[in-house]
Amino acid sequence: MAGTPQKIFGDFFTFEQALRNGIFVTVGDLNGDGKADLIAGGGPGGGPRVLAFDGANLVNNQYVNLANFFGGDVNGRGGIRIGVKDLDGDKQADLVVGSGAGAGSHVTAYLGKNIGPNGTPTSQLDFDAFTGFTGGVFVG
Repeated sequence: MAGTPQKIFGDFFTFEQALRNGIFVTVGDLNGDGKADLIAGGGPGGGPRVLAFDGANLVNNQYVNLANFFGGDVNGRGGIRIGVKDLDGDKQADLVVGSGAGAGSHVTAYLGKNIGPNGTPTSQLDFDAFTGFTGGVFVG
């Protein structure tokens, strides 16, 4: 594809403007509407917060939350690494998160159909990838 890239939505702060430690980003169809949704995890030095925006609304510069929860120890400050995969075969993205640096190597998976705009969804899968390792784990 040649030419100048086209911006599909405006710039915005994913989390509060005071948080300047970066984010981990992935996309996947969490709500099953056939459009990619934007999913962010808190970056290094931040808490394990997960925030997802509806992609269909995002292209109209409307920020509709699909998820807003802590995917790990709320006291951890290694951020949270994120990825998506259809784990249950329903053609809807499911969310996989991994602890950030200093927070172990914990992996947790949440089914897309159980993720909502409020509250922490029930985990589908939860395990320690490398017992005793504290450097975090990438899942995407």
